[in-house]
Amino acid sequence: QYGPKRDICMRKEAVQVAAMALRFLWDISEGEAKP
Repeated sequence: QYGPKRDICMRKEAVQVAAMALRFLWDISEGEAKP
């Protein structure tokens, strides 16, 4: 049985993972753009 607290925790983790992925992709694109 899922509770609201667990849902919020999972959402927070998902946001953190998404932020890390975006930062990683951003670093790659910045590195490719610069010579």
